[in-house]
Amino acid sequence: MKTREQSLTQLHQNYQDKLEFEKYMNPKGLKPTITSRFKKPKHEIDFVSHSCAISRSDKTMKSNEIAFRMNPFLSKPEIKQYFNKLYNMPVD
Repeated sequence: MKTREQSLTQLHQNYQDKLEFEKYMNPKGLKPTITSRFKKPKHEIDFVSHSCAISRSDKTMKSNEIAFRMNPFLSKPEIKQYFNKLYNMPVD
């Protein structure tokens, strides 16, 4: 039991020493930040022209449905966003 109490008092003392050291070495309370000499990549926006083509499908479709062939790297939300922004078409 004494060893546990001793370890707790030692931890408390270490914490107090750390606070005293930070107060002495860093009086304004500034936090150190890690910096790097590597250049950060600039914020770039890619304006990619995605190809979109109407394709015929073997499935029977309703009169208000169309099948498109899109870039396979586009996700479903990106395709919806593509049609909403460029053609003002609601996509379900």
